[in-house]
Amino acid sequence: MKHVYLLSFLFFGQLLQNAMAAETEPNNTAAQANTLILKSSNTGRINIKGDVDWWKVTTTADGKLNLTLTPKLGKAIWVYLYDNNGTTMLKSSNANATFVQSTDGLAAGTYFIKVQAVSSTDTATYTLSNTLTLPTQLNDVEPNNIRTQATALALNSTKTGHVGYYYNSKRDTADWYKLSTTTDKKLKLKLIPANGQTLSVSLYANNGISLINSASGSAAFSLTTDALGEDIYYVKIKSNTATGFAPYTLTDSVYTPTTDALILPLNFRYKDKIKTKGAVNWWKVTTNANGRLDLTLTPLSGKFVWIYLYDQNRTTLLTSSYSNSKFSQKTDGLAAGTYYIKVSCYYNTDTSSYVITDTLALPKQANDKEPNNKKNRSRYF
Repeated sequence: MKHVYLLSFLFFGQLLQNAMAAETEPNNTAAQANTLILKSSNTGRINIKGDVDWWKVTTTADGKLNLTLTPKLGKAIWVYLYDNNGTTMLKSSNANATFVQSTDGLAAGTYFIKVQAVSSTDTATYTLSNTLTLPTQLNDVEPNNIRTQATALALNSTKTGHVGYYYNSKRDTADWYKLSTTTDKKLKLKLIPANGQTLSVSLYANNGISLINSASGSAAFSLTTDALGEDIYYVKIKSNTATGFAPYTLTDSVYTPTTDALILPLNFRYKDKIKTKGAVNWWKVTTNANGRLDLTLTPLSGKFVWIYLYDQNRTTLLTSSYSNSKFSQKTDGLAAGTYYIKVSCYYNTDTSSYVITDTLALPKQANDKEPNNKKNRSRYF
């Protein structure tokens, strides 16, 4: 009779243990995964030696996914987090007591979780729960990963966003914004990465290719660009590392320019106007290598227009020319640096619209290493 009671106790004990397990078999592959509701807790059981349990959880926003696993009976258990394909492992850890595995930088989506005993000879029961920690900064409106998808950035405004977050083998590598100035302005862009990772901010001309200015930092930093003309500009934010991510705050501010020379990016085309009689337009261009600076000017009203190229001091004239139709002025032998361009009508009684274009033609031969201007700095062959 005692044997009957003992067998009955073991039988009902087994039923009770099975009833505690919220996971349902078969769930031995990602395709059979049980659903783990976001911000919930479930129990599971490694039924037989070598058994594997799969779960899937769907997040609703960018953030840090925290998985808490509590092994029972002191058995060590693995927990693995996989991407949406169920094969790309993102993180793994194990313990024989309650532990938390946190994976940050994840975009919204469905992820897979695999649970198994560390020892292939063990069976075990466990509790698995999850939470999602969200950044304080709201996400930017996607898609805005390329210039043509750029989000409008109003003057003197603030935007928040997330960049570098990952899901389904893809990473949000860049966020693009565009802004318009209606008069000549000085622009200040302030970027605050919220998690201490390094982000960069770059300012581009309206073609989205010609870089005007850039800066990077892991704490609050600013990028200030003077003498921007009336035009559309693009702002690009990205992580400085291939796997980096961060929520951020972007603020733009405009001021009256402190110089009267507008920036002319390399390899750029710009339309402008000499608005009043006798007026002069100043431009500055910064070259990044030795070469020949080609300036092309197209007067649009048939009026004769001058173009002058000056050294960095804005007073040493390097070359000049004029015409009343499209013409080019080529100045070779220039080292990398900042040069100034003056545009004016031939007659001070005229006004004229015009288009100015600049390109830098590089020598085929790479430059030698500088400085080597003195004998004791000469290079060996």
